[in-house]
Amino acid sequence: MELRTDVSAEECRAVLLGLADDVENVRGYGSGGDPNQREIYARKYLAWVDHAESRQRHLWVGDGWMMHLHTLRWQTITAGNAAPNLVNGEIDYQAQRLRTLAAQVGCPPKGANVESEGAHPSLSLRDFHPMVVAACSTLFDTGHYSQAIFEAFKSVEMAVRDASGLDLSGVALMNRAMGDAALLRMSRLAGMPGRDEQSGMRSLFVGAMQGIRNPKAHGSFSLKDRQRALEYLAFASLLLRRLDDATYVGEGETG
Repeated sequence: MELRTDVSAEECRAVLLGLADDVENVRGYGSGGDPNQREIYARKYLAWVDHAESRQRHLWVGDGWMMHLHTLRWQTITAGNAAPNLVNGEIDYQAQRLRTLAAQVGCPPKGANVESEGAHPSLSLRDFHPMVVAACSTLFDTGHYSQAIFEAFKSVEMAVRDASGLDLSGVALMNRAMGDAALLRMSRLAGMPGRDEQSGMRSLFVGAMQGIRNPKAHGSFSLKDRQRALEYLAFASLLLRRLDDATYVGEGETG
């Protein structure tokens, strides 16, 4: 995203890191025993979102960053259906996203490599979904590729659980969240195209659990190839991006 002309990279980084600290303070606020904690906690987080929108409007040209504040979990929180663990999941996402943005401020844009110097653009974890970066960047950077993949797809599972409010795991979770009477609408298309996309996305999430996450959990998956590991992590990142774009449909609603 493009900074406004009157904003320096140093100022932008300071604002983003301050917002990350602020949202993590909201998580601490939710640890009390107030009987109305769920509503109070949700309101506290939504107040932070309003504050973040106000601050970030002074940083960027355009408002493309707003889609990252108004996520699927944000929709659930505004509807008053957010348990503390769901709010915490959104807090983790936003804190990591803001710190990732802060690290990127002032960096050369993608594709800026000069071929005459022998440099070529390459994929990087830095550009993946913040939940993937938070879950496994250290493992990936130190060559623990199999464990990095496991942690990435575990974060996919946790994100679906938080977004749907279901106390399930693995294949059962994906089928219930995205199958018949889905709680998570993965397509914005109407009619048969929408049903086809919904079914296809459910199959991708189910396949990720059955073919990647489960084998890793049982220790039957080992990988030494950095590039192949990066491709697995890109798939996890894509699933999380699609989940961010999904819509929560409550029990008994037609969506």
